Amino acid sequence: MPELSGGWVPNGLCSLFVCDIAAFGHPARNDLDRAAVRTALYEGLRKSFDAVEVPFRICYVEDRGDGALMAIPPRADTSVLVTTLIDRLRAEVRRHNHVSVPTAQLRLRVAVHTGVVHFDGNGLVGTAVNLAFRLLEAEQLKLTLSETGADLALIVSIRVYDDVIRHGLGLVDPSEYQRVVIDVKETVMPAWIMVPGIGKPTSAIFPTPVTVID
Repeated sequence: MPELSGGWVPNGLCSLFVCDIAAFGHPARNDLDRAAVRTALYEGLRKSFDAVEVPFRICYVEDRGDGALMAIPPRADTSVLVTTLIDRLRAEVRRHNHVSVPTAQLRLRVAVHTGVVHFDGNGLVGTAVNLAFRLLEAEQLKLTLSETGADLALIVSIRVYDDVIRHGLGLVDPSEYQRVVIDVKETVMPAWIMVPGIGKPTSAIFPTPVTVID
């Protein structure tokens, strides 16, 4: 059963914050390593959300084994999720890695999207959930994390870009984002990638994009 912190159950429009531990199943890791990186992930999420005054306890959380799906109450500012929160989470990851053996290192792919979701008694359902995970699985995001050697890489949906990023709301810097076109399963659409501490990843990292009409 998912963790329903604070009693809030998503039913409508909200922000989705999903993350995945890179190379979680790598054969060099053992079960102690995997337990360590999962613990570090959840400790990092709790500390980061609490620090930006979006208490972790009021968010809806589903564990995904090698990551997490979080639905954030609508009153939370989406611009904070892609700036201050990401910076805090990156700092938590960096601190964990500084004191961890190589096989217990934590590197994260993060996707942020907004859309309508519903809780069906077992978990969240909705096109928005599907899209959030398509973003997370984008080859360009995986390549960015691998090629830059960063601790964390972020991808946002076209909706988040249009509503938040391109307007430079809050602490957002639109110039830090690189446009890509993702092609995951039946989903082909634009998205935008940013690496905190680096900014816009070079387009040389990415494979030849698929042509779409926005």
